Amino acid sequence: MDLAALALNPTVAVLDNGLMVIVQEDDSAPLLSTALLYRVGAAEDTLDGGRTGKAHLFEHMMFEGSLSIPQPGSEAGLDELLGQAGVTTNGWTSHDWTVYTNQGHPGALDAILFAESDRMGWLLEAMGDDDLANQREIVLNERRGDELSDYDHPQYTLGWLLQPEGHPYRWPVLGTAEDIAQVERAELERFFRSWYGPNNAILVVVGDVEAEAVVASAERWFSGIEAIAPPARAEDIPHELLGSERWVMVDDRALPMLWLAWPTVPHGHADEAALDVLSSILTGGRGTRLDDRLLYDRARVTAVNAWTSNARLNGEFVIALEQPDGPLAPTLRRVDRELQRIVRHGVTQAEVDRAVGGWLGPEIASFQDAETRATMLALCSAMHGEPDCWRGEIEALAAVTPEDVRRVAETWLGEDRIVLSVVAPTDQDYALEGSARVYAP
Repeated sequence: MDLAALALNPTVAVLDNGLMVIVQEDDSAPLLSTALLYRVGAAEDTLDGGRTGKAHLFEHMMFEGSLSIPQPGSEAGLDELLGQAGVTTNGWTSHDWTVYTNQGHPGALDAILFAESDRMGWLLEAMGDDDLANQREIVLNERRGDELSDYDHPQYTLGWLLQPEGHPYRWPVLGTAEDIAQVERAELERFFRSWYGPNNAILVVVGDVEAEAVVASAERWFSGIEAIAPPARAEDIPHELLGSERWVMVDDRALPMLWLAWPTVPHGHADEAALDVLSSILTGGRGTRLDDRLLYDRARVTAVNAWTSNARLNGEFVIALEQPDGPLAPTLRRVDRELQRIVRHGVTQAEVDRAVGGWLGPEIASFQDAETRATMLALCSAMHGEPDCWRGEIEALAAVTPEDVRRVAETWLGEDRIVLSVVAPTDQDYALEGSARVYAP
């Protein structure tokens, strides 16, 4: 597959204080997108011996105003300031990263860089107790929403079971409700000073701009911020599951669910692409293995989904099924039979072609979106030290063979897994035999 047309050819510069600046010039439209990535996420929350949820809480606090930007709602607040410049802004946190994005007109570049530099360098000077209390309550409401969700809470519980004790991915990105409610200001300030500095960040600008001018603007706005000495990042904790571990989560749900999860590979591993293709061969509509066997042909379940998640330290492969009623054991046997068929007999080239096409179409289409490109350039740089890693990931998907799919199914989807039954209090006999009761904090 010739992907030369997808070359981004970014310009990379590093300021004296360590801030990496990446610029991808694109004059196809008078637009601008930025991404500012900090190399810190929920995995680093407890490295100082403190509480969970700090990285995500700071994602919220970054919108509460800084030294030169008043609180939201004032005429000069962050949203108001950028809104007047025609900019939309957002942010997100994962276990590995915190990213802030902005989209607008190229003329808004200085307004964006002013805002990002002010909250990087001078957030704590303006962080009031009322701001903290306000955002703490917002995050607690998010946690309550997750606990009420049919999917979020079981998925979080599954991750908690899959990771070993003390693993930095074991707690949710939002943190536990207890930690969010009790984390103290001094701990938050210490965390911010440890991680939110220019040499622990990557600034990406994509759009109708000139790289030299962008670097000069970045120098103007960020050069006054001193570099920090970030502590070592969280590391993986090797863990070998001892056979199939069965658990049951009792929740006030209308329908029983079955969740299966296997520990797999981190992002960038040679098997990542084949595992992605395997997930799309298993589920994704008529013509996929589990959909045909369980959803369409015999209506055994009401929903079935398979997906992969590959992060900096490790990954997981998940299958989730929902059925109208009845014991979950027969459903598990049917899933296992289909997985065994793949291991023994493999998959067809047609199945691989369909699955690969399903991945490549959205991937290549998203190349047209400046916001996606800005985020991908930042993530590639943070994960691999190479901003333009996108083509390599697409090439890896295009190169997956039927034997690759059979091999990763055999290698990674074996007995070392977590099996979670989710049932209502009145349907506890539907759970798999030998399941231990669990309720993640």
